[in-house]
Amino acid sequence: MANSPDPRVPGDVTASKLWLTKALLKLLGSFGTRRILKLKFPAPSVSHFDVRSQPGVKGYVALTIDDAFHSGTGQSSSMLTEVRELLKGHRALATFFVMLDGCTDLPDDAVSSLLADGHELGNHLISDRPYDEDPEADLEQDLTRAQQTLEQWMGRAPTWFRAPHGKLSDTMKRVLERHGLTNAMMDCYAHDPFVPDPQFLAQFMAEQATDGSILLIHMPERGFREWNLEALSLLLT
Repeated sequence: MANSPDPRVPGDVTASKLWLTKALLKLLGSFGTRRILKLKFPAPSVSHFDVRSQPGVKGYVALTIDDAFHSGTGQSSSMLTEVRELLKGHRALATFFVMLDGCTDLPDDAVSSLLADGHELGNHLISDRPYDEDPEADLEQDLTRAQQTLEQWMGRAPTWFRAPHGKLSDTMKRVLERHGLTNAMMDCYAHDPFVPDPQFLAQFMAEQATDGSILLIHMPERGFREWNLEALSLLLT
């Protein structure tokens, strides 16, 4: 797995590839990711909250965590307890974009405790795969299934959706509109699937974030992107 594009542990990516990826991300960041993401995901998708039209977001960012609550391996690898305690220690709130396949093997009160802390859940469909080529009926069936499960947990239907793998199709837009869901992307992405370096991730996000930014980092789990827990800690410090 030394050359895997999606490393599970730091040793899965070579030093040279890691250096090159960091250099490219720094170059990308110099152009301003907010402008790039707004062009890629125009309205009605949301990539950030505009302080000019929503002055209440000044001084705030939206922290979002993808692929909650684990990658869907069916193994008890979730680090939800650790993430929850970290957020609580910093009095920070987050939106967890949930895949139903990532909700197995959780403690009975894990989700209810998270919601009691004030966090919210968003719809990230079922599995960690793109859905942009799914037939409309199949896509709507999966979205409805996820939506109903999240509504049972939250007591209300989620309003936020995030296109898996960032791939938003016209079919998906139609289904989202019917269900009253808004596709929430980001203007501040950790790029953590490619950079197993928590110090770099935290610094990169801190440099890119500004008033109204939507931050995206993936859920850490034991043996897979575990570095994201440290990156979150550094970011919140």
